[in-house]
Amino acid sequence: MVLATAAMVHAQDSAYVGDEACKDCHEAIYDSFHLMSPKKAEHSDGFPHLLEDFTPEQQQFCFDCHVTGAGQEGGFVSFEETDHLGHVGCETCHGPGQVHADFGDPADILPEPGMEGCVACHNGERVPLPKVYGRPHGLNE
Repeated sequence: MVLATAAMVHAQDSAYVGDEACKDCHEAIYDSFHLMSPKKAEHSDGFPHLLEDFTPEQQQFCFDCHVTGAGQEGGFVSFEETDHLGHVGCETCHGPGQVHADFGDPADILPEPGMEGCVACHNGERVPLPKVYGRPHGLNE
């Protein structure tokens, strides 16, 4: 089952490019997210090996929340083909970023995913809702 998030609304207009495309213009947010949540911002080498014993359906259940763009055109396919999307990245919440990265228009990305973007994964079934707290980027401003 692919979980629909508000970020997927823009999927037909853009492509997934990975976090590095965001870093130059959003360096403070990028650095803070990687510092605050390194387990999300970068996959561990053990994550792909953990999945070896899972069925394809079980793997997809994990991918729905733990990689960027799983099940979406241009999104995560495998750690061999799309390793740069093999973690929770900027585009997991904000949608595919190619058009935004190319032109810089805030209208070409989902700037505020809101709670509906969070509850796609933090829904009480997968991760308890109380774990959603503070600012997701770790910034106070």
